[in-house]
Order: sequence, then structure tokens, then C-alpha cells
Amino acid sequence: MIATSLISLCLAAATIALPTPNTFLAPLRRAVDIPGAVAPIPDAYIVALKENTVDPHARGDWLNVVLSSRGHVRRDLTELDFRLGWNETVFNGLAGRFSDSEIRTLQQQGEVSYIQHDTLLHTTALVVQLNAVWGLSRISSGATPLPPNSDPASFGFQYTFDDSGGSGVDIFVLDTGIRATHQDFGGRVNFLQTFGTGTPGIDVNGHGTHVSGTVAGSVFGVAKSATINMIKCMDDAGAGFTSDIVSAINLAATTASSSSRPGIVSMSLGGPPNQAIDDAVVNAVNNLNVPFVVAAGNEGLDASSSSPARLGGPGGNPGVITVGATTIDDSFATFSNTGINVDVLAPGQDILSCGVDSDSALQNLSGTSMATPHVAGIAALIMGTEGKISPTALKQRIISSGVVGVIDGITTATSNTLTNSGVL
Repeated sequence: MIATSLISLCLAAATIALPTPNTFLAPLRRAVDIPGAVAPIPDAYIVALKENTVDPHARGDWLNVVLSSRGHVRRDLTELDFRLGWNETVFNGLAGRFSDSEIRTLQQQGEVSYIQHDTLLHTTALVVQLNAVWGLSRISSGATPLPPNSDPASFGFQYTFDDSGGSGVDIFVLDTGIRATHQDFGGRVNFLQTFGTGTPGIDVNGHGTHVSGTVAGSVFGVAKSATINMIKCMDDAGAGFTSDIVSAINLAATTASSSSRPGIVSMSLGGPPNQAIDDAVVNAVNNLNVPFVVAAGNEGLDASSSSPARLGGPGGNPGVITVGATTIDDSFATFSNTGINVDVLAPGQDILSCGVDSDSALQNLSGTSMATPHVAGIAALIMGTEGKISPTALKQRIISSGVVGVIDGITTATSNTLTNSGVL
């Protein structure tokens, strides 16, 4: 018990000790204090709890004791706005809508680590008009660039990969959903759950279907035999609340860790610095041994200003791989975020993959969102032949197998390492 004043939940005795306000206030991170952060619902918050202070199965009881003991009305815990069931090893906390006075009360509790606004994150694609399928070829050709003046709309490129194709590996894609019936997926799709306001079970936006096609499609995918496990946490416009994304991370990590099959999480999304997102990812890696591949972001800025991208790099989490983007002519994509937090680079401009208009539709997108599934697919290829390996070992393998020094126009602080499947 690490707080100076704790609330004990004694379910067997059906009694709950009254809380004693802490002398110090837990930090409050409002959207206005975070550059670029947006909180469309001003009274929606994430409340992070300290380890071993509140029974994870009775967070709602704790909340009502705290509120009622300070003169607030007890809350109906069945309201959809509340998130109380997150696995404590992923994110120890809760989410809900609270008044300013209720937030002040929660800040006073010794069990509370910090409180932050439930801010929005976004997918990281840039829509373009040209068509291309060059990315697969480039990640398997090592130091050899594609021929000069290659046509990004051509289907004539060669892709070499291990014949296991990631068979037996689960790739958890956290995105806008998936058109599961698309012919490129061949029935290798599990739609796990929808979090948030997007159309349940359907990819209206197209971003999630495109990403899934790159990671594991039979034509466009890196790991052509892997299984896609889609968790929809971004809405039909490509935006998602922090609480929905934490819920998706929680589901992906707990599902992967309880399975005998190797699993990896692919997150082609991001936003301004977000402690709750970062904590959930780090806890999933450290506590449940689930590796994550995340997008660097498309602002052309240092990735240290974006979550969860800032978790990558040699000084970051050893099981989080942050991916920047390159072009067909081996140039660094001008939109890609940069800096020491970027671990590896992958094709991310003019990427052709699956669309959502029909079961044979195609679409072209650009962004670090498109680079990320190339790396997640390579991770699946590795685990398809070797089985479960630690997130740290997986990250080291992916970085060490990359090709160094072949990308032009890159900043000195950014790792010039192009991901490569050809020397696995």
C-alpha cells in the first residue's frame, strides 16, 4: 500500500472504509495544457490509479464512496460513459464524465496518480490519387534500390518472403475497422469489438482495411498467412477518444497474452503527448510481454511530440517499435515525423492496398500509418518461424535486420534504418 491515505474495499464484510483526502493534489492534465490536444467532451476524463491501492474489481464502489463522502451524488455505474473494467496490468484506472468539483475531489485522493482529459487521437494516413504496390518489393530487396523511375502504379514488382507467411500468428490491428469480406483476406479475420461512436463492426473510413491489407493481405500483405484481429477504436472519420483506445489496448494485450499463439499489436494512430495511452502500451509490453508497432506520425516534427510514437527509440521502451516513412525512390517522406524516437523506416508513400467500396476494391494512401503495417508484418514473419519471443528480442531482431544508410534526405537524429524481410 503506497498511498498515505487509502480506501480499503472489504467486499467480504460488505463495508468500505471512508477515504481521507490527500494533502497534495494529483496532477491534472487538461487538453488546453497539451499542445495540439483536443477534448470534444469537456467533462470526460481518465483517472489513473496508483498500484495496489484500489481493488480492480471494485473501482466503481471506490468511486462512489469517494464522491458520496465529499457531498457528491453517487453515480450510476451502468452509464456507458464509465470505463471501469480495464486490466490493471495494462492500465490501472477508470474513465468517466465528472464535474469540476468532482475532479477536485478525485485529485485529493491518495489513490489517484494523475487525471487527464479524454482527448482525441487520429489515424495517420494522407489520401492521394496515384496507385502503387512497390512497398513489399522494397522491404525484401535489402540495400538494392528499386530501378530508377519505377512506376508506383505497377503490379510488376517482386516480393520475397518466408513461405510460412506468418502462419499461426495473431496481428491485433487497432483502427477504424475492416471489410472482413474483402477477397484479399481469405477469411483470416476476427472482428473482436468496437469501442466508441463509429459504426459497429464496419469500416466506413477505409483506413483500417488498408492497413490490414498491407500487414496480412494475400496480395498486398507482408505476412500473407497471419490472422488479423481487428479492434475498432477509431470512428468513421478516423478519430478516437483516449478511453476507447485504452480499451482497445487492454483487449488486445489481454487476449494476446492469454493465447499460446504469438501476437503483436499494430497501431497506425497517434496524437499529442498522452500519458494514459503511453502507460497502457508500456504496461502491456512490460507486464504482459506483448510487442507493439506504432506510427511515428505525419506532422513532419520530432516524434517525441506524439503518443505513442515517443515510446520508441534506444532510450524508449524496449518492446515498442516506432516507424517512420520512406518513398519509392528511397527518400525520407517529407510528412514523416523524425528524431531519436524513430526506430526503423518503411515504405509509406503511395501505398496501394485494400479498399472498402467492394470486396475487390483498392485504395491508395500515404502516411506513417502505411509504413507501420510493413514492420508489423515482418514481426509476424519472424514469429511465424520462431514462435513467441520477447518484445525486446523482437525489436532487436527487426532493427538489426534492417538496411542502414540507404535513405536520402533524413535528419541526423533519425535512425537511417530501412526495415527488411530479406535477411530474416
